[in-house]
Amino acid sequence: SKVISLTFFRIFDIPITAITIIFPIAMIVKSPISSVPAFIGLLVSESFAIGLVVYLSRLFYSKIATGSGWKSVIRVFYYVVWAFTFFAFYAFASTMGWLYRNVEAYSALS
Repeated sequence: SKVISLTFFRIFDIPITAITIIFPIAMIVKSPISSVPAFIGLLVSESFAIGLVVYLSRLFYSKIATGSGWKSVIRVFYYVVWAFTFFAFYAFASTMGWLYRNVEAYSALS
């Protein structure tokens, strides 16, 4: 349980730290008045995201990760869905980079 918790927090600590520090600094530079509500909204959304991930992972491990038969079929389905979303995000990021370069080249020709 400690290893799972440490792994979870190690995966998310750098992005959360970067967003928590960089976004409010950018808001302070651009609009100091709007930095406080933006920071509060950022903390609330991060808290909900972490809470949702923890809840769903506990649900997965308690209900599906143990057992056999029908649960193993559902477990394989969840792994396939997880892999699909992982590769879909990668494909989306790759496509957006390619699309941005092409749109930029096309707009330079106009």
